[in-house]
Amino acid sequence: ISRINSCDMVGEKLSSELSTGLINEFNHLNPICLIGIERPIKTNEPPYYILLINIDKTQDTAGLELKVENYLRQYYHYNLARDLRQLGSVKFIKDLNATSIYERICMQKGIIKGNIKVESLISINDDRALNEYL
Repeated sequence: ISRINSCDMVGEKLSSELSTGLINEFNHLNPICLIGIERPIKTNEPPYYILLINIDKTQDTAGLELKVENYLRQYYHYNLARDLRQLGSVKFIKDLNATSIYERICMQKGIIKGNIKVESLISINDDRALNEYL
């Protein structure tokens, strides 16, 4: 994981400005970051994004998937990648310890805990580190 200005797994070209806008738009849900999953291991699906949200797992977020997906689909390249089925739909991890999950992902990539900075957009190779939350 490194600081990135954009994420482009299949041509969708999401920027950190876009992910910051997404986080601001859904601020009432306390989102931490948008995570690009380049090679899903758990499922046989195309790359996808996860919105990491710092809320209780049981909190009702009915309709959130559609709202976030609609927000992302405003961007031409994301919308095209979804229409071509090159990119899977956005998923969510809801956890009151979302910041700890973020830190764990960073440390598994070799970042020292004291050097971790929360970014609005990150990309990881696969979803193994997140299997227990998906």
